[in-house]
Amino acid sequence: MYISAHQWLPSSIKKCRAVLSKPNFQPPFNPLLYPFITVKILQDWKDLPDFEDEKQEAEFWAKHMIEPHLMNASIHKPTVRESTTITLRFDPQMLSRIKRIARSRYLNYQSMMKQWLSERVEQELRNSKQD
Repeated sequence: MYISAHQWLPSSIKKCRAVLSKPNFQPPFNPLLYPFITVKILQDWKDLPDFEDEKQEAEFWAKHMIEPHLMNASIHKPTVRESTTITLRFDPQMLSRIKRIARSRYLNYQSMMKQWLSERVEQELRNSKQD
């Protein structure tokens, strides 16, 4: 599918302002500078070739653009909650010691514990790859 800059340009300044003020608006090129350029719109990520160098990539993007819906679909939109709540039972003395360590580091004790667990998981994964 091809689109000409003339097809993309709104017919009035008022329309243009409405288009430009939309959230996440990113024009593929400046149509006022290049009104007669025709670009090919990529409909699928499979249509994107591998490039040997930056020059080849620049030449490609001068003549192509990614379909906006495809680009928006590829953006990671985090869910409201990306963590799961669990319950751990601790000896009260151990929990007090953990909280004391967290306070001395000006951290929330739960965040510090998540950091410790994350570090330990990474360490375990590295050790399992070495075996």
